[in-house]
Amino acid sequence: MKKKTPIKWLLVTTVFLFLGCMVVSPAISVALTRTHVVVRGDTLWDLCEKYYGDPDLWPKLWEMNPFVTNPHLLKPGDTITLLEGVPFKESFEQDDSTRADQEGRKTPGPGDEDLAEKDVKKQEGMFGMPWSALKGGIDVGSYMNVNTFGYLSRTKVEPEGRIFSSETKKEMLYEGDTAFVVFDGDVDVKPGDQFTVAKSTKLVPLPNTGRRRGYVISFVGQIMIEGPAALNRRGEPDERKNIYQATITESYRAVNVDDLVLPYEPISSCIEPTPVEEKFITTVHAGKDDTKILGELSVVYFDRGHKHGIREGQLFELVRSNIVPKPSMGAKTYTDDKPRILPRRKVTLPELSIGVILIVDARKYTSTGLVISANEEFHPGVSVKAGFTQIEPTGYLSMVPSCNGK
Repeated sequence: MKKKTPIKWLLVTTVFLFLGCMVVSPAISVALTRTHVVVRGDTLWDLCEKYYGDPDLWPKLWEMNPFVTNPHLLKPGDTITLLEGVPFKESFEQDDSTRADQEGRKTPGPGDEDLAEKDVKKQEGMFGMPWSALKGGIDVGSYMNVNTFGYLSRTKVEPEGRIFSSETKKEMLYEGDTAFVVFDGDVDVKPGDQFTVAKSTKLVPLPNTGRRRGYVISFVGQIMIEGPAALNRRGEPDERKNIYQATITESYRAVNVDDLVLPYEPISSCIEPTPVEEKFITTVHAGKDDTKILGELSVVYFDRGHKHGIREGQLFELVRSNIVPKPSMGAKTYTDDKPRILPRRKVTLPELSIGVILIVDARKYTSTGLVISANEEFHPGVSVKAGFTQIEPTGYLSMVPSCNGK
């Protein structure tokens, strides 16, 4: 027995030395389990910038946390496991320890959701949007020509004029071609004036109801007035006939005889994000050019506008119903001593978030949006939620060129 005693004491001593190292150097244990508790507005992109100073590390962080379904819409309260073997940026380490010393409290960690939430709220605006993310604007012109957005009109559009002929009697006109326009008698037209050429659909039915409300107005080009085209008996230009010669300065698709001529309304390509003030649910009424299959970078229209609280720069969430077959504990039941096959019923699960829409134009009764993110195709009639879910602009728009002011 005496011979085994040194071995026993050696083991005990080793254990205490190991525990002592863990106490003396807590960084060793912390490094193995570095985590972050999600607060409202967090994205994997932001966490990588915060901890490592390199937002491009977010794909690796996503691999470390496979339960995350959307790296730009994290759920508050979830625990994110941070990267292994990647050191924190020096400024974060210093700021973190200094803040803890000055405030006499520990830094937020697991179980400190309320504490972390309060810190973040100090820097947030309405619905969790950090005001720092709202500085400057989003260059939507990097997606497409903003003059092609078009809009939805609840009533039939009364144009100021129409294309009624061309110089060479061509059926399809493009940039650089000459067109002749007949204007309404009350329209004041001068050389150099610009107008938008557009097409209108027939009355578009409201999805899911069958009611017929709204006309999709598609912009096809722009023209500049050169001067009166009709001549009087002396061969001189006659403005009284309201017929003018115009040059097509831009064409987004073919301009045709009988197309509508509308006032030119310049649209800003610099959109400043704006928080949603009141929650509401609506649907996508129609797509640009009355397109039925929509997706990322599609232009969509809503049967709600400025009067209903919609503002340029707001971010809406696209959602889809999630109805699946009800799971069965077994294929058969044996009640009444006879086996019967159970019918497969449906069960409704929480809605799926499938994309984000940026409002680029808000009129009195209708509005126009650009789908800046979508992970699947959708159709008019899909549901849209505004103000229900925190949508972090820096997450979805971080890769989009920014701009200064409108």
